[in-house]
Amino acid sequence: MNIDKPNLVIAGCSYLGHTSGPLPEKHNDPFYGICYPLRKSFNVTDISVSGNSNDGIIRSIYHYIKEYNPKNTTFLFQVTYLHRVGGYFNNFKDWINVQPQMLIENYKHGGKNKENDIFEIKNSLKPLLTSEWKNIFNNLSEIGWHEATPIRNYYESFISSKYDESIEFNELMFKLDLLKSFVNQSDNHIKFMWWPTTLDTMIPMLSKFNFFKIDGEYSILDWSLKNKEYVSFQDTHLTAKGHDVLAKILLDTYL
Repeated sequence: MNIDKPNLVIAGCSYLGHTSGPLPEKHNDPFYGICYPLRKSFNVTDISVSGNSNDGIIRSIYHYIKEYNPKNTTFLFQVTYLHRVGGYFNNFKDWINVQPQMLIENYKHGGKNKENDIFEIKNSLKPLLTSEWKNIFNNLSEIGWHEATPIRNYYESFISSKYDESIEFNELMFKLDLLKSFVNQSDNHIKFMWWPTTLDTMIPMLSKFNFFKIDGEYSILDWSLKNKEYVSFQDTHLTAKGHDVLAKILLDTYL
């Protein structure tokens, strides 16, 4: 660790790269993530997990602070989709994230995408499960959906009977407020980045929490689609260039 550099902990899902190894030899390496360009200015620790939910990200930050007792460290919380569910499932005796597998074809080009539209979620429901707790600092383990009928039933019930985007958003803001107090009281700092599409009703709260903005956008997804910095029509992760541009703007304006 370079003691001349400040410490930065990145917590999110695979959209930030979720890699902590050496810099790939090729810039187009599929595992190239934002942690690499940020390492020029910070000692970076990446605790992101592919498929993570917002509850999983929150737990990972609490866990990290309790485990390592960092001081004067900045946490970068990359908010992921509100329709991801994270919690302890007795079937697996593990902390599990559940999410729908959705393709970019579900977007309506020329206008707001429909990733957050409940109709689109229901009609593309091929859910994925990932372990987010025991392996958070080790290798990610993926659980086959055919093994998880009880969790699938739970998730489909959640989507059809409980999920309301506005309620989920307000609940998340409440949780982030509590998390921010905890992080500040531990002599650390936290910054927030919003990945999904934003709705107009969300803007006041995102502004209040001082979420990162890029080219006037809170949504990194919308920014990447507009600038064609996504991998493919089947994959909305950032390109290596997208990670570099995002990192530069983060460093210049926010971190």
